[in-house]
Amino acid sequence: MVNVFGKKAVSSVLAVLIFLSVFLTLPMTAEKVNAAVSAPENLKAVSYSDSAVRLNWSKANGVTGYIVYYSTDNSNFTRLKSITSQSVTAYTVSGLKAGTSYYFALISYTDVNGKITKSSRTSSIKVTTTSKSSLSAPTNFKITRYSDNAVILNWNKSSNVTGYYIYRSTDGKSYSAIRTLSASATSYSNTSLTSGKKYYYMISAYKKTSTGATAISPKSSAVSVTTTSKSSLPAPTNFKITRYSDNAIILKWDKVSNATGYYIYRSTDGKSYSAIKTIIKHQQVL
Repeated sequence: MVNVFGKKAVSSVLAVLIFLSVFLTLPMTAEKVNAAVSAPENLKAVSYSDSAVRLNWSKANGVTGYIVYYSTDNSNFTRLKSITSQSVTAYTVSGLKAGTSYYFALISYTDVNGKITKSSRTSSIKVTTTSKSSLSAPTNFKITRYSDNAVILNWNKSSNVTGYYIYRSTDGKSYSAIRTLSASATSYSNTSLTSGKKYYYMISAYKKTSTGATAISPKSSAVSVTTTSKSSLPAPTNFKITRYSDNAIILKWDKVSNATGYYIYRSTDGKSYSAIKTIIKHQQVL
């Protein structure tokens, strides 16, 4: 039989056959990894405001991490964030525009020796950020009283809300939510503070929506105060009961210099006290 291919052609054909035989006997690593990569489940928005959305999802097994995508038309998606941990199942998207609709989707991925394999993309979820008119911050937010270790905040009640978040900062820049209050609340006492230290506060209203997500209003303007030191405004001294009857008690104390007035507190168990009177007199009949 005549070799019409020549020696070089035969060598090339043999090389290809050898390569294919070796390739077919190799473990199909990429295909196995791909089959094991499952898309994340239960992607949802747990809260949103005028400028941010908090996303949450269920952990996917056997993955390296997740990639978050967003879109404004539910068609063209842009890669937003790579999360390099399987156990991280939440991400806050910030810097958004108020009153704007966004779509979010997610994939899982594996990294095997530098080989990245992605899952299919989840179905997208739609979130429309709040506008300042649709859910506004409570009005007349202010500090009404403070001491060496406590601050009392007050505000006007908002209509059609689920409740309020109180935020606190010690530098006027980084705020943390310290308390969640009901819709009926119009005041909050922040205790166990450090004397002589400056604190900043903000408040926002929130509302539970039909989707289960929490819509959050913009934060109010900040209010701040420096708690008193014990030396700058001491408690009245020589406080005592001088007389009492079946329906009255007379209290007396030494005058405190530079004080505007006094608060009288009462308890029936010696543990829980409530302010019952604000006075400017040196002596008061109760």
